[in-house]
Amino acid sequence: MRPELDLFYLFRYALVLICTVYAALQIASSLWGWHRYLTPSRRETAVLRQYVILQLLRLRVRRFIPDVIQIVLLLGVLGYLVRLHHYG
Repeated sequence: MRPELDLFYLFRYALVLICTVYAALQIASSLWGWHRYLTPSRRETAVLRQYVILQLLRLRVRRFIPDVIQIVLLLGVLGYLVRLHHYG
């Protein structure tokens, strides 16, 4: 028996793939730009690099824990709904 080809699922998977690749490339491009900008050893760049490193070290992770918990819970609900839709 030959499985049916559903154009909606094909479109959905293609859209997910394209969006994921696009987001990954944009993030990589941004990080590469920051790396190129902060790499030279000029005095102004060195001060900016030290400031960025200091701000990253002072970042409080505890501030973001409620947001992370909310994102994880919403992803869990979304996964459950997708599973119910797919197998229900």
